[in-house]
Amino acid sequence: MMTLMKGFVLLLTCFAIVLFGVILDAQAETCSTSSEMDAATKAALQRTDAGRYAPREVSGLSPARLARHMTHSGKGWQVNDAVRSRVSTMRHNLVDPLPEGMPVVQIGERDWELGKNYPAEIALGACVRETLRALLPILRGKMSAGRKTQAAQRLVEIAKNNWTAKRERLAKDMLAVAGAKPLDPRWLMMTIADALPKDAVVVEEGLTSTFSLQSFLRFRDAQSFYGLASGGIGFAMAGAVGISVALPNRPVVAIVGDGSAMYSIQALWTAANLKRPITYVICDNRSYRILKERLVSMRGTEKFVGMDLRDPEIDFVALSQSMGVPARRISDAQDVVPALRASIASGVPNLLDISVADGFGG
Repeated sequence: MMTLMKGFVLLLTCFAIVLFGVILDAQAETCSTSSEMDAATKAALQRTDAGRYAPREVSGLSPARLARHMTHSGKGWQVNDAVRSRVSTMRHNLVDPLPEGMPVVQIGERDWELGKNYPAEIALGACVRETLRALLPILRGKMSAGRKTQAAQRLVEIAKNNWTAKRERLAKDMLAVAGAKPLDPRWLMMTIADALPKDAVVVEEGLTSTFSLQSFLRFRDAQSFYGLASGGIGFAMAGAVGISVALPNRPVVAIVGDGSAMYSIQALWTAANLKRPITYVICDNRSYRILKERLVSMRGTEKFVGMDLRDPEIDFVALSQSMGVPARRISDAQDVVPALRASIASGVPNLLDISVADGFGG
């Protein structure tokens, strides 16, 4: 039985390693970091005098030729809107994210992505960073003084409600719940994000507990964050091992809900066996809160059957230690940062079982 168990664990880990190795290989093809892309996108906001042109797909087009196409018809088409969108798991909105009739210029590094979601008037297969770096000076030279003033005014307005401004406002709101017991998940996400070293890789599968994580977590590079891309759960415990193997010189922090963790809890043994520098943060709300919230929103009832993990409660500390991973239980706010930093600094797998509010008064 033990041999069978070890074989299953290793098979699961190998699957995770292959899966995330493929993901990392695909991401390695890109030549744009998040910080560089943000700077380029901000600069692109200022380009407003490009002309409208006929629908076409362009691959390998030089920046100078692209700029000529963008001023071809002289009808004053403007590249003055930047859309930053994020697909939210299990959510659907009937409102289209792009205004009707907005022309799209798409620059991408994967040919199969070009024009996939929206038809592009120009679809350019090229390195995004280098293309914008070469294209922006050309477009700047085509701007009138009036357009430059308008662009500067828009950037001032955008700055009032960009990610950084929203983060600062939300951080102030967290002061009101900083001492709550059990811990408020939003405060916990802010605290974790602030305590992480710059080279940390975050693996997220906390569902309701990590809903606010991306409002606090800075994406420093293309390999710093991995999360769910669909409604399925259960990948993060084993996935963190695969990611750590693929990125051997970076600490991994896996933030996982207690329910999600139980889908592949045996991955702790593999993390210990491979001695990977992974800190597992279990957001322990003693329930399947995501199911409760779906039941309330879709059925209008709070009659929860089989959705609590309280009788008996799962002892994640004992469970982790039984598989060779040191662990501790945390319920006080002042213990979170020291424990997290010590776990990361240890260079070996650790587990922090942190008690958070369940969203239904417990």
